[in-house]
Amino acid sequence: MKNKKIFAWICIIALIGLAEAQSYVVVSGSSLPTNTQSNLVIDYDLSKYDQNLEPGDIGTLTLVIKNTGTQDATDVLLNIPSTPKIRIDKRFFIGSVKYGAPATVSLTYQIAKDAEVGQHSIPIRLTYDGKDSDGNAISNIQTNYDYPLKVYGNPKLSIKYLQADDAKIGGDVTLKVTIMNMKTNAFNTVATLSPQTQLVTVLGSNKQYIGEIDSAGTIELTYIVHISDTLESGAYTIPLKLEYENKGHIQHTETFDIGVYVSGKPDIGITEVTTDPQEANPGDEDVEVKVKVENIGTQEVKSLKVSLKTSDPFMESKSYLQTKDLGTVKAGHSSTVSFYVDISDTAKEGIYDLDFQMDYLVGTEKTQKTETVRIVIKEKPDFKVEAQETASYPGSMSKMDVKVTNTGKDCESVTVWVLKKTDHPFDFDDKSQLIGDLDSGETGEALLEYSVKENAQAKEYLLPLEIRCSKDNKVYITTDKAKITVDGRKPDGESNMFLPALVVLVAALLTAAWIVKKSLGKKPQNGRKK
Repeated sequence: MKNKKIFAWICIIALIGLAEAQSYVVVSGSSLPTNTQSNLVIDYDLSKYDQNLEPGDIGTLTLVIKNTGTQDATDVLLNIPSTPKIRIDKRFFIGSVKYGAPATVSLTYQIAKDAEVGQHSIPIRLTYDGKDSDGNAISNIQTNYDYPLKVYGNPKLSIKYLQADDAKIGGDVTLKVTIMNMKTNAFNTVATLSPQTQLVTVLGSNKQYIGEIDSAGTIELTYIVHISDTLESGAYTIPLKLEYENKGHIQHTETFDIGVYVSGKPDIGITEVTTDPQEANPGDEDVEVKVKVENIGTQEVKSLKVSLKTSDPFMESKSYLQTKDLGTVKAGHSSTVSFYVDISDTAKEGIYDLDFQMDYLVGTEKTQKTETVRIVIKEKPDFKVEAQETASYPGSMSKMDVKVTNTGKDCESVTVWVLKKTDHPFDFDDKSQLIGDLDSGETGEALLEYSVKENAQAKEYLLPLEIRCSKDNKVYITTDKAKITVDGRKPDGESNMFLPALVVLVAALLTAAWIVKKSLGKKPQNGRKK
């Protein structure tokens, strides 16, 4: 009977144990939880700190500490020392932290005035006692963490609205700036507008005392700025400095760059023009026209292209490109470029227009204009040549009568030059002969003597001639040709003319010698009468 009672109690105890075991079974059918060592951690997701704090501000940090082990942690001590930039230096005795029951600690900290804007970290040290997974006691467990904390640089004061008149070079512009306080009250606020160039001047005082600006409050500043007429067009920034204090009398300074676009008037023109040669004449080729292209306006131009546009009596030289790409030309700057033209042979003396087309951008707007320069064309001396030769045959001495008529402008020192070719059978006593000055319409004459070589072939030869003259320190040259016809034989009777002439010459010489000798042979009769 006694054994039956014992057996009954054993069965009851077994059923109770089975029931306790089933209470740990997870509904999903997972295994029973395993005992783990006490382990305290910082829950970064649940911990938080005040945002948008700047150097010098005071904030609140809330830390959440969790025990991820199943064994309790006891005698928990939280220690947060200060860093050079974050002042905390706090110690907290938390006590026990059980599994599933996190501890929360709130504390204040101050950011140093000289703290850099950006990410900082503060050290966190947890010291506690606990148990291992088997329930054995563990003393003085230490865990270290770094908690990230950001120091913000966003200003308390910011520009809410900016209004500016059109800024023109040489004019005044009114700037209206609305300042808004994004955070707590700002005290002893002072605004200073400081242009960075002497070409931009604040009319009146550039410093304005504002005083206190309430949280979310606004204040409007007005400045009148003068733009110098020598300032180039473009975008400029004018710094606006705001100095203020917070409740802790900590000084803050914020600087905002106010952008102002200063526009002017572009004016592209040709300010200088020269030609080479200095005097252009009809028929000249590759005459250089050098022009100085200058931006005489107050705004830069971009993608500037200059193209030559010719009309009679000018023609584009085929040897050169007639469009020049000058790119960006700032106000007051210039570039010098050369173009080349041919001048018609029939051009009359006078002053003629030569056009240049200019294409460029002002901002994004395409602009085109035409500039006209004046080119002086002077007529040059021109000559008509008429040559008349005497009979020419091998071994003969001949003459050529060259008549030169000036059909152009007056010219000085007109000279006829013979350009003998190496295959011509002629020898000239003098290859040039000066005629002198010839006014327009006058005719001069040159007589050129030459001998014909004995081996000269009987045919017609074209002898090159140059008519040279000078005017205003410039030499003009006109080329022409004269015809010389060499006959195959001497004219009748001319072959015996040389010998009789030689006989007469010898006889004359002998007679002269006899007379001289006879006169020398007579002696004078001094003191004797006849």
